[in-house]
Amino acid sequence: MVKGITFGAPSNCTEAEFNEFTSQVLTDYADGIADPAGHNRLMFHEAALYSAVSGPGGLGGPNGGWLRFPNNLAFPENAGLQGSVAYVEEMVKKYPCISYADATSLIGAVVTEAAGGPSVAWMPGRSDANITPENPLIVTRLPDATFTSAGVVYFYTQMGMTDREMAVLNGGGHSIGGAGASSSGWNGSFTPAAGSGFPTPKNLYFVQTFENEWDPQVTLKSDGKPRLQYVLVGADGQPTLSIRGGYVIRIPSDVAILLDGREPTVRIDRVDRVDRAPDSPRLSRSLALSRSPGLGVFVL
Repeated sequence: MVKGITFGAPSNCTEAEFNEFTSQVLTDYADGIADPAGHNRLMFHEAALYSAVSGPGGLGGPNGGWLRFPNNLAFPENAGLQGSVAYVEEMVKKYPCISYADATSLIGAVVTEAAGGPSVAWMPGRSDANITPENPLIVTRLPDATFTSAGVVYFYTQMGMTDREMAVLNGGGHSIGGAGASSSGWNGSFTPAAGSGFPTPKNLYFVQTFENEWDPQVTLKSDGKPRLQYVLVGADGQPTLSIRGGYVIRIPSDVAILLDGREPTVRIDRVDRVDRAPDSPRLSRSLALSRSPGLGVFVL
């Protein structure tokens, strides 16, 4: 335990209350209120605060509900999550028997499945931290979208993940939704159909990453700061548009494993070429597994 951090009681909802909570989330999803991409990202950002190397039992993670605190939510990595956090807070007020931490993970699991993703086994038991000003800001452990492949491996290894798990999590998370200039600064969708649901097939993110050409593009964040992203090049040599109207993109950490340090653009003609990535061939091999026909990105 960290000095100064105490936790409230875990959820004490009845089965009927949990079922009513889930039904309300599904209704809000159908009405376009509960955004699956946003809640999937929020669920990950809470879980990604966990560190398996911080001592017995680890530290951070979804137990605590850290992003409900304004000083944590304000970190740049969390830009664009305010609406999802507000929805969780609204649901907790409506169902006070559930902790914010449990509500975040349950909402994420429900809308992920509703949007065509996997069925997520879920159990209650997370409690909320009673934070004080002297407590450490655990949120600073969030991943950086500009990571090299070595950075990706280092980050997820600290969470206790295997190569396969980190590959699936990265690609699975980027199989829905996209990025916006007003929040992260990157602008586009991760697959052509990355709107409110997962693509078909579910491993489309991996297939497109390895089998297409990606041209670098500089986009501007709403504050005018530049961001480097990569745009999918179509058969006609033009950037590919998604159903959301923007380009199909990859962010730097997506393509880091594909770069060999010499080419300004990324063209993958053969799957085995990913093993030429300079700093993490093991992650490259794990990602290559993810593009096998018939395999969903969540079941490797």
